[in-house]
Amino acid sequence: MKKSLLFSFVLLLVWGVWARAGLAQEYSPGEAFDIAPFGIPISYGDGKAHGPRWAEPRKVRRVVVEFDEGQTLPESGQVRLEYWRRTWNGKADPLIMERGAGGVGWDAVDDWTNGRWIAARGRVERSAYGFEFTFDPTCAQEIAGMEGQGVSYRKTLAVRISSDSRIPAPSRFRAYTDSVCKPLRVRIRFGSPADGTIQADAPGSRRLEVFNGHVAAVREDGDSAIEADLVMAADPVDARYDRTIVTVRSSTRPFSFAADEVARGDRILVDDLGVLVTGGDDAISLDAYREVLRREFGGQTVYDRVAAQDEQTLSRAWNDMPLKRPLYFVHGLPGNRNTMRQTPNGDIEVSAVSRWFEVQRSPRDSDRKLWKGDWLRITSGLPSDSLRGGRELQEGFLPVLRTWWQEGPLYYEQKTVLTAPLLNDVTLNRPTVLLMQIRVVNTSDSVAADAKLRLRSHAGGAENLVLRKGRALAVTPEGQRLRFLVNAKGHDDFVEDRGAVAWTANLRPRRSRTVQITIPSVTLSTEDEIDFAAKFDFDAEAGRVGAFWRTITARGTQIVTPEPWINDFYKSHVRHLLVNCLKELDSDVLHAHVGTAHYGVYPNESIMMISDLDRRGYHDEARRNYDAFLRYQGTVSMPGNFQSAEGQFYGAGGHETGGYNKSHGYVMWGMAQHWRLTRDREWMARAAPGLVKACEWVIRERQATMSESAKGDRPLEYGWLPAGSLEDVTDYWHWLATNSATVWGFQALADALAESGHVEGKRLQSEAKAFYEDFMRGVTESRILCPVVRLRDGTYVPKIPSRLYERGRAHGWLRETLEGSLFLPAYGLLAPDAPETKWIMKDYEDNLYISDRYGYSIPAYDAFWFSRGGFSMQANLLDGPLPYLWRDDVKHYLRAYFNGFASAFYPEIRLCNEHSLPELGYPAGDHFKTSDEAQSTYWLRLMFVNEQGGDLYLGQAIPRYWLADGNRIGIERAASNFGPLSLAYTSNAAAGEVRITLDPPSRNRPEAIYLRIRHPQEQPLKSVLVNGRPYEKIDRAKEWIILPGSLEGRQEILARYR
Repeated sequence: MKKSLLFSFVLLLVWGVWARAGLAQEYSPGEAFDIAPFGIPISYGDGKAHGPRWAEPRKVRRVVVEFDEGQTLPESGQVRLEYWRRTWNGKADPLIMERGAGGVGWDAVDDWTNGRWIAARGRVERSAYGFEFTFDPTCAQEIAGMEGQGVSYRKTLAVRISSDSRIPAPSRFRAYTDSVCKPLRVRIRFGSPADGTIQADAPGSRRLEVFNGHVAAVREDGDSAIEADLVMAADPVDARYDRTIVTVRSSTRPFSFAADEVARGDRILVDDLGVLVTGGDDAISLDAYREVLRREFGGQTVYDRVAAQDEQTLSRAWNDMPLKRPLYFVHGLPGNRNTMRQTPNGDIEVSAVSRWFEVQRSPRDSDRKLWKGDWLRITSGLPSDSLRGGRELQEGFLPVLRTWWQEGPLYYEQKTVLTAPLLNDVTLNRPTVLLMQIRVVNTSDSVAADAKLRLRSHAGGAENLVLRKGRALAVTPEGQRLRFLVNAKGHDDFVEDRGAVAWTANLRPRRSRTVQITIPSVTLSTEDEIDFAAKFDFDAEAGRVGAFWRTITARGTQIVTPEPWINDFYKSHVRHLLVNCLKELDSDVLHAHVGTAHYGVYPNESIMMISDLDRRGYHDEARRNYDAFLRYQGTVSMPGNFQSAEGQFYGAGGHETGGYNKSHGYVMWGMAQHWRLTRDREWMARAAPGLVKACEWVIRERQATMSESAKGDRPLEYGWLPAGSLEDVTDYWHWLATNSATVWGFQALADALAESGHVEGKRLQSEAKAFYEDFMRGVTESRILCPVVRLRDGTYVPKIPSRLYERGRAHGWLRETLEGSLFLPAYGLLAPDAPETKWIMKDYEDNLYISDRYGYSIPAYDAFWFSRGGFSMQANLLDGPLPYLWRDDVKHYLRAYFNGFASAFYPEIRLCNEHSLPELGYPAGDHFKTSDEAQSTYWLRLMFVNEQGGDLYLGQAIPRYWLADGNRIGIERAASNFGPLSLAYTSNAAAGEVRITLDPPSRNRPEAIYLRIRHPQEQPLKSVLVNGRPYEKIDRAKEWIILPGSLEGRQEILARYR
């Protein structure tokens, strides 16, 4: 029986301080909706301005401001209505479907910090109690540079009434948008939560809060249901604005839902919480609706579907991807900035990107890039792309690139290599030389053919070349400049031809010719250096450079799989890393540029590179990178409302780039990882003062947000870092990604200092714990305030927004997907088995990775959901696979790894692109993009070696098909938190056996070693021999052999399946 709950059910109606006391308000359907009570009231400038501020943009059309009787008010001409603006262009919102999700991701949006107040053009009318403001259409007089048709609203985060002199605080402030009042009756049913870790609550603990709306009445329907009459806001043009959100407070399962979803007839089943929200006239029960979904809907979440699928393989992931547009290759030497790019058609681009030649400017190279623009392009007139047969690297990973074409009977083969004298002592500024060998073969048995090349240089346009003794010289206003050298190998058939250098050779059947082109990275000017460059021989240098990189690669960790692409990529990536770690001229430090040509040190992404060097055993190179951050600590601040840069990790001697606010936390984590992987006490002793300063910076900055209201209430941001920029999108907010990275880094570094015995270790651990608790308090409340989201099985789950005060999806894929809530489980801030972790992963899979707004749009969903899902629009940057591994969801982990890799990988040149934009198959970004690549190689390494706390997990996620009969796979000399180790599997699955050779770590031993053998046919393990003796400590259900961490020396393990 229904009864009034006014005595037992708390109604929270948010009126705001400017609501007139005692005002009883009636709402009529279609009446303009007042959004002012749902903002934060602020007075500015000693009482010269007053108005509300919102956390989401509002399209304000009319403002009414009222004052108490008897107040002295200025004349209409002395007041103005101002709105806050930084980025809004004064126009109506564009259609996302016309721009694509990729482009929308970089949209700039307004925030509370950056911007200025704009006096709105419009009309001011004096009323009995105050003023009414309406707007003229936006125009260039109000918004500089605006073109086209304006609008009669102001899209903004804040409005205010302002005057040059003090004005009284309004008694009521009303702001109207396009939204109108709309009645809505809802029924909220409570039952048993589907998630067994969540408890049902007592009826008396429940209460309602409404944002952008009001509660008219609430009635109880027994202990299991509530019926409420609401007034919601409805924007007839765009439902994203002024969205009404209802929060159901509860002692154990609080959540929010969006009123517009109920209004359109949706049934909101938050199954894990055991709650169903429907329209008031919908009589279905919670259990009945669960049965309807199970029996009639038949939908499944992607998460559940993956579990039912066969395990992903590289070949399936690759075959299901669209064809890729070709991508250039990068030539470079360790730590040296004189790199070159080679386009698929064989053109060479010599870098003179100004920023990197101005940082530590040098007469050896900076002053000798004597051409216009950032690139000198050398074209050679090789056959068209449509005739290209392919490209390949020597031995699959060495930087001797071979490209070939077939044009009629003529076979063209181009080989290139970048070299320099003294390869083992290359400096930042040493000029380099690219050698290009072109061989042309007449494959005909009977017909002669003319082979042709036409070489030109381009620098801000095509240059005119003259040829003097094998020297191609560009004619410039400053004089003739050497661009390249040609060598016809005993012939004299290079000639000038209308501003180009041409070569023609008549080849008889089955005959060939070879020529060499030498391209220096700087403009050579003396006879000695030109003669020296001319003496470089392609074959000799290709052998020397190949041996150089082969030796470097052999120093580090080796991974062997049945997939040659993966094996070669893992080896190639070492070269990519070392090319991008630029040296300093006056010290031994390195700066990890995340992209070769344009990107500098983005510290958070640079740490992905540096930690990969450490995991491979290149500890000295990693140390030199970390020392750079220590050397420049506190010199430059990240963009944000921070008090100081003292102790902050961001500055990098002029190489710092991007302003990503995750930087400090990542560098802290990286320093901790370096300690764990090396246990280098000498380094720790030198670094510790800076590491403590880094922790103190966090402690100080948190103080700025640790203020309570007069009632003792804490704001959402209590104990968080001050608002700051995110990454490429630079609006200042309290970002989840920033704070989660800083908590993660602080925890790791405090633990490392404590492990090393530092006197401040325990205190900093306590501070890190307090930060974590404050952070998670804000996360939890944000999740409660954010409306639940629908999954593909028809149920809903709670959602954690990308920033505080966001009550829904963020704008664009960067904020929502790339920098969203996935970091909470990825960083271990949420437990792998926490319900929130499951909600995050299901939301990402169902709503973000494959999406018209936040990911890739896949028209043929049923055909491609499996292989084109599980990764973001920057496929290998987001830590998407990690939560799956922490949960031991190996199928999901492998799908995420293989799909992301296949979407970005270029087999011909063994590199991964940064982005595929605007859609899959279209490469974009700066390459080598070594931070993204380092993530992929990290995930590969984790298949074999995964440290969790004091335990070591080996072979946890090796794909089953890699252990097919006859395969040998393994990892050699892998650095780990416990010391170097090696692991090798030899499969004799046909005979029912798999052999493992383990060289366990011995530096600081793990508590236990968990060794997994994932049988290719999932056969159960029957018995195990360790060094020839039976071994019984086995978890057959999970395929673990549990070994003691105290193992000494090589272990021979035989697993039997018969």
